[in-house]
Amino acid sequence: MEIGISNRTIERRVVMENKNILTNEKEWNYEVSLTDLKTVDNFGRILGSKKATVDKETGSILGIVSPYYKIVQNKTLFDVMQEIGQELDLTLNNINVCKNKSVTIFKYGFGEKNNTSVKSSEPNDRISFGVEFINSFDSRWGSSKFRAFANRLICLNGMTLPREIAQFSFSSLKEGFSGGRIQQELANRISPLVATSNIWNSWAQVTPSRIKVGEFISSNLGKTASENILKRYDSSTDKTLWGLYNLVTYFITHEVETDNPKDLRFRQYNMERLCDKFYEVDLV
Repeated sequence: MEIGISNRTIERRVVMENKNILTNEKEWNYEVSLTDLKTVDNFGRILGSKKATVDKETGSILGIVSPYYKIVQNKTLFDVMQEIGQELDLTLNNINVCKNKSVTIFKYGFGEKNNTSVKSSEPNDRISFGVEFINSFDSRWGSSKFRAFANRLICLNGMTLPREIAQFSFSSLKEGFSGGRIQQELANRISPLVATSNIWNSWAQVTPSRIKVGEFISSNLGKTASENILKRYDSSTDKTLWGLYNLVTYFITHEVETDNPKDLRFRQYNMERLCDKFYEVDLV
């Protein structure tokens, strides 16, 4: 673990990431168009229709979407967030282009005033919050959505938050994708998101059943990953639910690997579904 990460270190990292974003704008600022697709039988009868998303520069198909899909261009999303970022004290940390341009993830951090603490066995256990905008051009990878997250600063673990307050899809924005609508949604959710620290404080006071822990981890991760985490849990001095949760988030944040480095964030995002279940499962 990286112990004692200072705010100044994080600020320098954010500055460097922002320079890279501006330098590499061509990587994420690509336009996407829609084209109709139809499925027919041997007699030429139409069985169904969908649409394909296409990279306008190269003509490559990025994915298949429903007939009701509406494109939000990456540049549109970027411009909207630039517009409201100062109002909500958001800092753009990085932009990840994944799955051969089928998904783009814009990552923003909330201001330091929204940081909070957890009363755990670790001194100065501080949490920062942020939000990712996942712009999907292929229904295989889910819908385009807003997704809030948190980071445990003493080891920079990426953490999840309860789905009912942490996520909303672009399609659910009744007034369409606009700066005002996004700003309203985010503003309404910041306080409940930060209040999740109350749940984490309760986890830091509870020791789960070892049998239930083994069943839960083994049923949600592959053999190698689950054995790794359970071995660490058994040798850990922190046997609380908070300690277990952070072993899982540490593994996902720091030790998940992929053949394509550009897809790392997306692979982590898929594995974080296990972390979501901590808010629902009974391990005591």
